[in-house]
Amino acid sequence: MSTSSAVEAGFAKLERQRELIANCTALYKELSDHFSSVERCLELLSESVCSNSRILDISTLRKLSFLQRRKESIDGSVDIAMARVEKLRRSYVYPPSATGDGTDLPTILRTLCAKMDSDTFFDLIVSSRKESDLLRK
Repeated sequence: MSTSSAVEAGFAKLERQRELIANCTALYKELSDHFSSVERCLELLSESVCSNSRILDISTLRKLSFLQRRKESIDGSVDIAMARVEKLRRSYVYPPSATGDGTDLPTILRTLCAKMDSDTFFDLIVSSRKESDLLRK
């Protein structure tokens, strides 16, 4: 009986080890499936992040290009406006016939306005009221 009980005890021990190995194998498969699922989710998230990054890069490049064109347009407009202001400044500060001889009222007015001589301008308007009425028309 002792050999028979020893054999039964050995088989029982082997059965427990087989159950333990089967249980460990099932847990390993479950853990392996979980890690595969996590890996797939990470790959999808990585692709999504890369796609969003590309979209943002394209959007940023478009906006930078638009801003560069706008800056160049503004610079061009400023250059044109500055050239026009400079041309007007030259024509008003240095009128072609600003000799001050007192015969040409528009020239005298332009010269006084350019110099911003308000007292003399007022005196001129008061003294030549009839001629200034003609300028309004």
